[in-house]
Amino acid sequence: MASSVGNLAEVLASNRSFQTFTSALKKADLLDMLTTKKFTLFAPTNKAFALEPPSEYRNLLRPENKQYLVELLEYHIIPGVLTYKDIRNGEAITTLSGKTIQLVITGDNVFVKDGNVNGGFATVEKCDIKANNGIIHATSRVLVPPGFKKPKPYRPPPRFNLLEVVRNVGYLSTFLDAIQRAGLSDLLTKQGPMTVFAPTNAAFDELPEKLWDELMEKKNAKKLKKLLEYHIAPANVELEDIRNGRPIQTEINETLLPLVTEEKSVYIEGGRRGNFGRIVDPDVAATNGFIHIVDGVLVPEALSDKKNSRSRSSSPESSKDKRPRSSK
Repeated sequence: MASSVGNLAEVLASNRSFQTFTSALKKADLLDMLTTKKFTLFAPTNKAFALEPPSEYRNLLRPENKQYLVELLEYHIIPGVLTYKDIRNGEAITTLSGKTIQLVITGDNVFVKDGNVNGGFATVEKCDIKANNGIIHATSRVLVPPGFKKPKPYRPPPRFNLLEVVRNVGYLSTFLDAIQRAGLSDLLTKQGPMTVFAPTNAAFDELPEKLWDELMEKKNAKKLKKLLEYHIAPANVELEDIRNGRPIQTEINETLLPLVTEEKSVYIEGGRRGNFGRIVDPDVAATNGFIHIVDGVLVPEALSDKKNSRSRSSSPESSKDKRPRSSK
């Protein structure tokens, strides 16, 4: 190859299709090594990076997540020079990260099988882009190493306490009203840590009518308080903890059990028969804890109404009488 072509870093920088890849390599401090050593790059195009969720890509570029970015990018780098004519169908190639990719040839087309748990292949859209110290093959998507774990999503420091967050979310107004009726507003402003499973307005509509009417009576203020404290845990419980099966001890010393379905939905199981709340918006951060917004009101066993299952709209018994299928 002629030396006038430029090194790998220069060829990448001069090709508009690899701007995102080049920028990421620079962030990971991997660009300089591409100026001298011999490598083969399976380089995702700008369009390939655009297929990734923007928030996840931005998160990878944060300084504290550099190790994740390096791991991902090194999976696109092969020591030595591998041209199109050198590729063998089904061949496993070890990347700079130490993990392998598999190359598949179908007709004149080359595909890359990576560690993506969802399966599928990346297409090599253009082969043998030459540099004086290697070769670049353009790929249709970003390659994912086997077992790659994404960094935790970045969350800016929260500005509001738990009560203020609840107040600011319009579809939690019924929960807010109940918290105020039960005299629990001060609890949600304390230092914490706390985790709140906050039912939506629609979730309260699903409560059996008789139970709801009873809870709204002044004489049953203690019952209402108990119901709401069943949704509050005196600890930080994030979605990852719940997915890992962590039991949740509530303010009334009763335990909520998590359940992850085959479809990867996350539910919290209450004390009533068939009583589940699906987490629809997880890890809403507050200055004193977290809120998980759920689509069902969790009812302690002691408050179960076995005689009257009519609800104010559609009953949990009719819509949620089947236990979600666990993925375990």
